Amino acid sequence: MKNNNSNSIFRKILTIIIAVVLVFSFIAFVSLVVQVAGGKKPSVFGYRLYYILTDSMTPELQVNDVILSETINSKQEAKNRIKEGDVVTYIAQFGIQKGLTITHKVVKGPHYDEEIGKEVITTMGTKSGATPDPPVPLENIQAVMIKKLPILGGFYRFIMSTAGLLTIIILPMAIMLAFLVYRLVAHIKKPIEKEQSISVEEYKKKEQEIARKAVEEYKQRNNITS
Repeated sequence: MKNNNSNSIFRKILTIIIAVVLVFSFIAFVSLVVQVAGGKKPSVFGYRLYYILTDSMTPELQVNDVILSETINSKQEAKNRIKEGDVVTYIAQFGIQKGLTITHKVVKGPHYDEEIGKEVITTMGTKSGATPDPPVPLENIQAVMIKKLPILGGFYRFIMSTAGLLTIIILPMAIMLAFLVYRLVAHIKKPIEKEQSISVEEYKKKEQEIARKAVEEYKQRNNITS
């Protein structure tokens, strides 16, 4: 009895965990689809992961590092939040890097640039010998770094590979399939166990009935009255 109760509790907990994971996965998926459809760079719950491709931010950030950044969704938000010393990711609008996504440190906070007629920040890499970047309009800022995630560097490279993408797709499906098979087997097994239990009970009743009839016949043959 205790074993059955433990199994029941385990199944309920497992079902709840899977349900929560599926709900959050669905929400994240819908959010990504909506953002992509709207022409925005995908983020999950207001955060993005960026992969460092160059050494322009050494020694603070190395090639292959992964950073967690909080998205900046408007020019006003950038003006209120960005300050000197922050590491920001932005889309370059001027110079030879125009159109590229750059992650550099802010060396001068939001200010008005009379030459281009916009509110901008000034950024530059931390590598020795680096020079200030061309002005970065506030509306071009994509995100501000929260922290570096060194452990995720190797993981990020893996999931971006063919094997990693296949794992991301196949592993959740395999887990769900295993869970469904487990539930199906449990569902099929229950009636069988019940049927076997009823059969044993019926067998015992038949034995008792046979024994009772045998006793009655013995009494009749020997004229025994109870």
